[in-house]
Amino acid sequence: MQYCLSVFAGLWLWSGLVFWSPSAMALVDMKTANYAQSWTDIELPSAANQFKMKIERTYNSRSLYEGMFGFGWCSSFETKIEVTPEGSIRLTECGAGQEVLYMAHESSRKDIDNTINQIIPKLRESKKFDDKGLHNLAEDLITNHKLRTRYANEFKIRVEPKDGVQYLANGREVESFSYAKGVFTRKMPGGTQMRFNRDGKLTQLTDSAGNFLKLDYEKDALQEITDNNGRKFSFKYYNNKKVKTINGPNANAEYKFEGLVDLVSVKNQWGNVYTYDYDDEHNLTKVTYPDKTFVKLDYNKEKDWVIRFLDRDKCVEDYAYEMDPAEPKLHYWSTVKKVCNSQVVTESKHEFVHKKRSDGQIYLQKVVSTVDGNVTEVLYHEIFGKPISVRRNADATNYEYYPNGLVKIKSSAAIRQLFKYETRFNKVSEVTTTFLNAKGKKVSSKESFFEYDKHGNISLARNSDGQKVTMTYDDRGRVKTMLDQAKKIMKVEYEERFGKPSVITRPGLGTIKVSYKGTGEIDKVNSGEGGSVAMQVASIFNNLLEILSPATPEVYTQ
Repeated sequence: MQYCLSVFAGLWLWSGLVFWSPSAMALVDMKTANYAQSWTDIELPSAANQFKMKIERTYNSRSLYEGMFGFGWCSSFETKIEVTPEGSIRLTECGAGQEVLYMAHESSRKDIDNTINQIIPKLRESKKFDDKGLHNLAEDLITNHKLRTRYANEFKIRVEPKDGVQYLANGREVESFSYAKGVFTRKMPGGTQMRFNRDGKLTQLTDSAGNFLKLDYEKDALQEITDNNGRKFSFKYYNNKKVKTINGPNANAEYKFEGLVDLVSVKNQWGNVYTYDYDDEHNLTKVTYPDKTFVKLDYNKEKDWVIRFLDRDKCVEDYAYEMDPAEPKLHYWSTVKKVCNSQVVTESKHEFVHKKRSDGQIYLQKVVSTVDGNVTEVLYHEIFGKPISVRRNADATNYEYYPNGLVKIKSSAAIRQLFKYETRFNKVSEVTTTFLNAKGKKVSSKESFFEYDKHGNISLARNSDGQKVTMTYDDRGRVKTMLDQAKKIMKVEYEERFGKPSVITRPGLGTIKVSYKGTGEIDKVNSGEGGSVAMQVASIFNNLLEILSPATPEVYTQ
């Protein structure tokens, strides 16, 4: 019966592959000297193909963002947009995280110069700068979009969005924004959409199967998050607009602050309490866990860099940062040494090289990482920011892209893959895999084909080896039936509490019945026919995975 559990877990995982959910992580980014850590305070049981009803907050040591969780903290619900002085749309994840620029046309230096040429005369009139200062500022404004936006807002320099205009990521990619009647809609490959109001606040997430999360505000403060199953999170705040409690179905979290902006204590839905200490500049210096273990951080306050990290096992990581004197903003590197019980367990160096594009914008061109003697070099596309070459010691993988940013060719010494896409959802429709010998000559090849229903779900997957799986879905986008090339069919029924599979049937052979605990975890898996049903379910599922395997990295990492 344990085998049944494994098969079922695989089926459940597969049904959620097209929905990305960030995992909790802790790291010091060697490029930015930033410490990041995420904690989950509430998580309601959800089917894998639905949006997660989850409260997760992330701390970033170099962030100046001050949101509902305090200084330096953010959440995915605080993802926002703004219209730039050039009339583009800038998306900022998690309040102050990754930024993506969406443009109505490809960015040009002319657009930026036009904004700067309106700002400089205004500043000259203010007499706050001499001619040399204005010249230096004009140079800074080319690459410092935040400074450019600040002055543009001050002088009311803006381009208003127009109904019906489409904005493309980096001017070319398949992900886009549209604007109509005061609503910005972000359209992503696969059919998922995000909607923002005119103030740039996230108001709704939807997918092609009809699942959604709806966010409601009152005086700019998030009040409720509701999903398509009617479940709801309610937010209450202190007078300083910092969150006090978040209440959900049989789950709540409590928050305490110090000095108005520093989050110092959180009690999550499981009753676990985490406490946080800060220095006088709001830098997180210590995190104490429910079991009384802790982590500690030291900073170079002048540079705002993390220079030491003590983990819960008492291991110490020391960080050092250096810059090329000739190009300190474009070329720099960092080193880290980890010591546990007085023994060096790892040492690494990470080098970052930036270049200027023709429009004056700076992009990351190369990263070279040396970890315990192993070298990885990554070269990046100047527009898409995606790898064009990844070399690990002597092994290299190269990428070519279509004009819209989707992967066209992925090649290594032994394999070359050519990808084609359907146009409705920009998902992989065909993969030709060519296998090469040691001299780079073709040995054999395989073709894989994929079709999708009107909601973007895979309806047919087949390859030139004769393998084939056909799938149908229910009205909530969950797998309903799977039929392979041997005409073996598998049917899936779902329980309503969590939306997870409850009965898996092989007609004429038997069924697998699954029950769940109150937490949504699997409780029992029963089959009156023993392991025979599980074996055939596994056969169908593994058949599907094998057909999908040539496309999986590109289908699910775009």
